Amino acid sequence: MPYAITVDREEDYIGVQVFGRLSLEEVNELMAKTSDIRQNHGLDRILSDHRGVTDLPGIADLYKLGKSLAEELFHGAKLAVIGGALQNDEEFAEDVAVNRGVDVRLFHEEQAAREWLGLEDKKLPS
Repeated sequence: MPYAITVDREEDYIGVQVFGRLSLEEVNELMAKTSDIRQNHGLDRILSDHRGVTDLPGIADLYKLGKSLAEELFHGAKLAVIGGALQNDEEFAEDVAVNRGVDVRLFHEEQAAREWLGLEDKKLPS
């Protein structure tokens, strides 16, 4: 699973782009790195682009993922996820996290995600 994590100091947010097939272990690694960056830089807004994702973990692992978002990593953060072709599966993880108090929302379009986070109208870096 290739991914990129960037810190935008101009707008004070973390940008995450994910590509390819995701395993639960890789997702947990990415979430831990993002959480560390969040704590080290004092940033609470995260824009995560999943449009390049081709496969997700199974439903039981997606449940664990949503639970991990709430219990360990992103409480107090505002997380906008731009979903791709696997959006229905991502919605399940979103529901699990939201039910546990995480401020996360899944979007179909980047601009809507940026607006929800309070970011300017510009694209994620390519």
